[in-house]
Amino acid sequence: MIARSALLLVLSTLLGAATAQEGGPSARVDSLFALHDRTDTPGCAVSVVHDGEVVLARGYGMASLEHGVPVTPRTAFDVASMSKQFTALSAALLAEDGQLDLDADVRTVLPEMPDYGEPITVRHLVHNASGLRDLLPLWYFSGRDWEDTVPNAFLLDLVARQTALNHRPGERVSYTNTGYFLLAIVVERVAGKPFAEVVRERITEPLGLRDTRVVDDLGAVVPNAADSYRLGDDGGLERVHLKFRVPGPASMVSTAEDFARWMLHYDRPTLGRDPDALLATVTSGMTLLDGEESGYAYGLMPGTYGGLSIVNHGGFMGGFNSRMIWFPEQRFGTTVICNQAELSTFRLARQVATIYLGDEMPDPPGPFGPRGAEEPAEALAFAPEALAEYAGDYVSDEVRAIHRVTLEDSTLVVRVGIHPPHILHRDPDDPDTFRDPAAQAGWRFLRDDDEVVGLEAFTFSGRIVALPFIRETSHE
Repeated sequence: MIARSALLLVLSTLLGAATAQEGGPSARVDSLFALHDRTDTPGCAVSVVHDGEVVLARGYGMASLEHGVPVTPRTAFDVASMSKQFTALSAALLAEDGQLDLDADVRTVLPEMPDYGEPITVRHLVHNASGLRDLLPLWYFSGRDWEDTVPNAFLLDLVARQTALNHRPGERVSYTNTGYFLLAIVVERVAGKPFAEVVRERITEPLGLRDTRVVDDLGAVVPNAADSYRLGDDGGLERVHLKFRVPGPASMVSTAEDFARWMLHYDRPTLGRDPDALLATVTSGMTLLDGEESGYAYGLMPGTYGGLSIVNHGGFMGGFNSRMIWFPEQRFGTTVICNQAELSTFRLARQVATIYLGDEMPDPPGPFGPRGAEEPAEALAFAPEALAEYAGDYVSDEVRAIHRVTLEDSTLVVRVGIHPPHILHRDPDDPDTFRDPAAQAGWRFLRDDDEVVGLEAFTFSGRIVALPFIRETSHE
């Protein structure tokens, strides 16, 4: 039997949806977020700009369930990777001033970095074309959790100890937080002042972004800050205590209201010596080694939606989820920022855009069905003796960690630091490769003649292609 409160919620949502269809776009946006606009759920903040004006800025649901604080357009969220737009623009402003050469080898500013045989330039960092392994999975493969406190000095040492790249610099785009971590350090060293100060002086203060700032101190007080949540193993909500503070790729807080002003900057640029030329620069890709243009600009991803040109970017960290989509030809933009991990802000932002621009889309999107979950791969059954040869300790100097592989109840298991055990599924096409769908990671065992001598850890996303570990030799 359906509980009376649940039935009333369903009926009110359906009634609101029917009424919204008869109203204007803002009423339809209200209907879209109705299920999140309650006092017992995390929520979202939404802003929309069109033709040079802010046409919507609203909050739905709760910024803090514990304290009963609702989300408003001025609620401060950690926007995670949407920070990259500000980092890249900082570099572009320094380049416009003649202080930073985008085509210089990063080792001229970061001598800590190794020589990979051909230079990684600042431009490669900006366009995510460096080939550098992503620091987040590197941190994870080191046995730590990316929700732990991350000392920047440790991360710089971790990055500098990587002996190989995922691909040649400029060969292709591969998303990596490492590039933007290094880019923030480059900006800081070239400007001769803290990165947070550069962002404040050059971007947030001139644009009037009063609630947007780099937060590099875990103990900093952030006014109007939202808490972040995710679903726990029991299906209930749990707090996510976000400790990740790495300026450059992340670690910026902002609001839907400020992001409305930020999107207006893409409509009528005012920063820099030549604002229009600067805007054209930061919304364009680079030419890759094969002559094609990259699909990643300065913290933005050019593309299309509904047949219309867009630039967009999202962010995800802990329980925070965010997405900005800008349609330059329509002078339209929307930002959606939520504080529950399971909410798809990319999906919600596209739905908001469709509400306003659907009639102008030459290739309108179909209906948004329910979001499906990937089914984990079935574990293939193998005799224990066929798996025993992989058991052992595997060591990496690059992440200073041991991956311990054991055979337990006819299943191969990898233990990495504090993480829960990784239950491995054998790849049917490569018997020496095993995957953990839950972690989106894999382990490929290496042989010398017929003996297993090491392994390569990798991520499904391609952010790490092959991180080598050497098998420890038994001294028994």
